[in-house]
Amino acid sequence: MRDNLDSVVASLAMTINTMLRRLLSTVSDLFRRPSRQPESDSLAEVQTALIALSNPKNEPVNWLLGAVLRGGAKRGDTCFLLNALSGKNPHAVEAWNAWIVEFRSVLKDPELAVRKVISELSNRPLSGVADFMTEVLAVLHLSRKGYTEFEPVLASDGKPAVDFRARRDVKLVRIEVKNLHEPQDIIRTVAQTRWKKRRAENPQKFSMPVMLTHSHHGPLSDKAISRLNNAIDEIPTVSRDERKIVLDGGIPITITRLTEERIKASGSEAFLLSRMMTAGRSPGIVVQSPIRVDDLEFDLSELQLLFVKAFRVVADAADKFFGRQSDPDAEDVIIMRWEAPKMFYDEGTPQIVQNAIESAFAAVELQLKVVILGSDPEPNFKFTRGRDKST
Repeated sequence: MRDNLDSVVASLAMTINTMLRRLLSTVSDLFRRPSRQPESDSLAEVQTALIALSNPKNEPVNWLLGAVLRGGAKRGDTCFLLNALSGKNPHAVEAWNAWIVEFRSVLKDPELAVRKVISELSNRPLSGVADFMTEVLAVLHLSRKGYTEFEPVLASDGKPAVDFRARRDVKLVRIEVKNLHEPQDIIRTVAQTRWKKRRAENPQKFSMPVMLTHSHHGPLSDKAISRLNNAIDEIPTVSRDERKIVLDGGIPITITRLTEERIKASGSEAFLLSRMMTAGRSPGIVVQSPIRVDDLEFDLSELQLLFVKAFRVVADAADKFFGRQSDPDAEDVIIMRWEAPKMFYDEGTPQIVQNAIESAFAAVELQLKVVILGSDPEPNFKFTRGRDKST
C-alpha cells in the first residue's frame, strides 16, 4: 500500500513539473497565432509595437528581429511577437528578451545571427519568426549542456548546410534544428485553423467568442474533420448558443457561444474565461479538454506517432550530415522542438524516440546525436532584469 502511495505521489510530482514546463513553453508557442483585428485597431497596435521595439528594455529583440519585424509590419503582416509588443503580453516579451540576451552571449560572432535572420526571414511571412526562435532555444539548451563557441551558418549557393557550428571541448559540432509542429488532425488544431480561416474571410460574422469542449485525444478521421469544419462554419447561423455534436467515430463535442451571462454562470472558470476573452485578442475559439486518468499514463500511440514524425524529419536532414557533407572529425547533432499534442505526456517518450533513431543510424555505422525537446528552456531573467535597472 505504501509503495503504491509513493508511486502515485511521484507520478503526480512528475506530472505537475511537466505541466509547469509545458505552460511555460506556451510563451513561445502562442506567437504563431496572430489575432485579426479591425484594420484601424490593428494599425494602431502595430504602431504601438514598433514604438515598444525601440524601447531600450527591448533592445535584445530589436537587435535580432527588429529589421524583420519592421519589414513585415510595412507589408501589413503580423505575428504573436508584434501583438505582445503592443502591450498584450509583457511577460512573453520579457521571456523573449531574456532568451535572446543569453543566446547572444554564447555566440562566437553575434552579428552573424542578425545576418542569418535577415537572410532567412526577410522575404517570408512573419510566422517564420517562430521557427527561428526554435533555433535560439535549441542553442540555449545545448549551451547549458556544455557546448560552446556557437556560430550561425549562412546558406551558400543553395547547398544543404546545418544551422549552427559549435564546440564540445575541442571537437567540432554541427547542429541542425527542426520544429516538430503539433498534429493538424486533432480537434484543437482543426477547430482553431477553421475558425481563423472563417474569421479572416468574414470578421463581422465570426465576431463572437466561442468555446469547444471535448474529451477525445488522438487524430480525427477525414469524415470527422469535415463534420467539425462544417460545425465551425455553422456557428453564426445556428440559433442555439450551445450545441452537442457527435463526430465520426462516436466523438462527442459541445460548441458554446460565450455570452457575458454564460461566462458569469461558469462558476470557478469565470475568471479564466473572462481573461481569455479580454486579454487583447480578437474574438476566438477556446478549446477545452478535461484531464483524464489515461492522460497520466504511458501512451504507445503517442510514442509511435512521435517516432514516425521525428524519423521522417531526421531522414530529410541526413544529407546535411552524411555523403558529400560528411565530416568524420565532427559530432553531428539534430535537435527537434516537439509540440506535443497533449498538455501531459510521458517524459520518457522523447528519450525513447531519441535512442531508437540513434540506434537505427548506428546500425549502419552512422553516428548522429538526436535531441527532442518537449518543453522550452526556462528564461534566465538575470540577463534582462539587471539590464532594466541600469537603463
